[in-house]
Order: sequence, then C-alpha cells, then structure tokens
Amino acid sequence: MKHFIVLDGGTQNIKAFVFNEYGEIVSSFIEPVVPYFSKKPEFAEQDAEKYVSVMANVTKEALRRAKVNKEDYVAVAITSHRSTVVPVDRNGTPVRSAITWLDERMTEGLKFPGIFTGLIAKIIGEKHKLDEFQRRSKFNWLKVYEPQNYEKTDKFLTMSSYIFKEITGKIKDCSSMM
Repeated sequence: MKHFIVLDGGTQNIKAFVFNEYGEIVSSFIEPVVPYFSKKPEFAEQDAEKYVSVMANVTKEALRRAKVNKEDYVAVAITSHRSTVVPVDRNGTPVRSAITWLDERMTEGLKFPGIFTGLIAKIIGEKHKLDEFQRRSKFNWLKVYEPQNYEKTDKFLTMSSYIFKEITGKIKDCSSMM
C-alpha cells in the first residue's frame, strides 16, 4: 500500500503525518516549537537550524509510529509559514536567524529603484504601494542594517525551501512561493 508523509511547520507547532493511499491517517506526531524571539520591538526571528531539528524529530517519531516499510512511501509534502526569510551562504548554511512572517521591521530613506519603474508606478497610481513594499523588504533591511550578513548571503530561502534543502541537499521551492 502506498503511503505519504506530510510535514506541517507552523509558528507554534510542527506536525508530521503519515497517510495511506485512501487518505486515512496512519500516524501523526506534534511538537511545540518556540515561535520566535525578538531582539527589538516589532522584530520576530527564529533559529532555522533548530526549527529543522524539531521537524526531523517529529518526522522520525511519526514514521516510527506508522510502522510502514520504507519502500511503501511514495511522496513527501512540506508546508510551512510563508514569508519567512532564511538567508543562506553558498553552502546553504544560514548566515543569521530567519526573519519570520510576523516581523514588522522596516527600512527608511531608500531611493526608489530606477526612474522608469518609479514613473510607471506614479502614472498608474501605485507608487505608494511600491514604496511600502520596498520599506518592508527584509532583503533591503539586511542590506542596510547588516551589510556583512548581506554580503555573505548567496540566496534567500523560504522556510519550506530551507527544510527541503536539509532533506534533499537541493535548493528548490514550489511555484506558489515565488
């Protein structure tokens, strides 16, 4: 019988499920995770490596409880909180804590990128939205306030793509996260 592993990484709990081909839950396991820490007001960060470690423990326990032969597993699905940024170096190692979706930090005083882009945004009446997006960008914040970490960063991953990288060694994500 075919079985599927589903990993759900939330902000408060990490869950692993094993389903059979009929959609029935064969086993599951849940463990709380420290949601985030805050170095300053409005900051929300999380240790990506610790997060993945908890996910690995949860998954191992769900698989142990399922008592299913390895050959019967046909797919793994990973879901986690969106918009959490994990800056990684060339080896895929985090260069700093992940900046979670709960984070509200902003970067002020940025110049708008390109005259053409600014002109088009102004003409269509959306310049204020682009300004806001630019101010809220975690990439811009890192470039301005932590330039040494920005320089070390090879890629910005989502939490799910970081988890996928830890499982497979490959950096990939689904199109819905792009």
